[in-house]
Amino acid sequence: MDKQELDKVILSLTEGNVVAIPTETVYGLAASIQSEAALKKIFSVKNRPFFDPLIVHVSGIEMAKSVVSSWPSIANYLAEQFWPGPFTMVLPKSNTLNPLITSGLDSVAVRAPAHPITLEIIKTLNIPLAAPSANQFGKTSPTSADHVKNSFPERDFLVLDGGPSLIGIESTVVSIDEKNKLIKLLRPGTLSFSLLQEKVFKFDSEYKIEKSQKGASPGLLENHYQPEIPLVIVDKEDFSNKDEEHIQKIFQLDHLSKGVELTLSKSANLAARELYSELRSLSNTKVSYIFFKYKEYMKEESWDGIRDRLKKASSLIIDS
Repeated sequence: MDKQELDKVILSLTEGNVVAIPTETVYGLAASIQSEAALKKIFSVKNRPFFDPLIVHVSGIEMAKSVVSSWPSIANYLAEQFWPGPFTMVLPKSNTLNPLITSGLDSVAVRAPAHPITLEIIKTLNIPLAAPSANQFGKTSPTSADHVKNSFPERDFLVLDGGPSLIGIESTVVSIDEKNKLIKLLRPGTLSFSLLQEKVFKFDSEYKIEKSQKGASPGLLENHYQPEIPLVIVDKEDFSNKDEEHIQKIFQLDHLSKGVELTLSKSANLAARELYSELRSLSNTKVSYIFFKYKEYMKEESWDGIRDRLKKASSLIIDS
């Protein structure tokens, strides 16, 4: 990005506008945390409910400290291990932070994104950015600038093209309870639970780490990431005519209605990169629904984040 374009983005953010920015996970709809008007615009543009908190994007550890009231040594250690990157920590928020960002909660989600354009913007602005995914609330996340443009055809904000997102699904989210020495994995991503466990125990073996999707964090709603047509998950050996008839009945489709299969690479990293793009592409075909067949190898830990997104994106799961 040349200096002229950077200056344009900085000016737009400073003036209280939102800007769609690239990150390594998905594209985000960003606003300066100092502009209440821009924060409100994020919610209105996305049709996002105010009870769903936003992730604050920072340039690094020192900026992260400005939005929290407590920065425990374990947070510092994990930031050194995983930042910049697809790793978000939920910590006690600073009292100066706008409650719109945290949905009135006493904690804030914070991460340093690993995309050179966005990092440069944050460093130059010298202000953290609140940025949920740049899509309509509850719909499939964008992993390219074109996805953002298609999601908001009547947009009045800048869309920065930073190329396709290299990771393709949202960040891993953990909460840190320093008092009780407890870390909870709230949202799986591409960082495995085993790796987190290994790093945490290496730093302080007294810390406990557990999986729990009960907490104050973005991305925990039951239905999320949904394509424009229904996604059906098939978690069984055979997909029969009876199953097809059941789908047609559930979605009130005629007997000629057909689905199209979502196929993903066997590599979890490649599959994560493909997932949202494929869901968007298949939604534009002349079919009534998308179906995806779970594979045995998807039980491996590396697929946790993808299984989470597929489940939340689905409208129906057939498992018997």
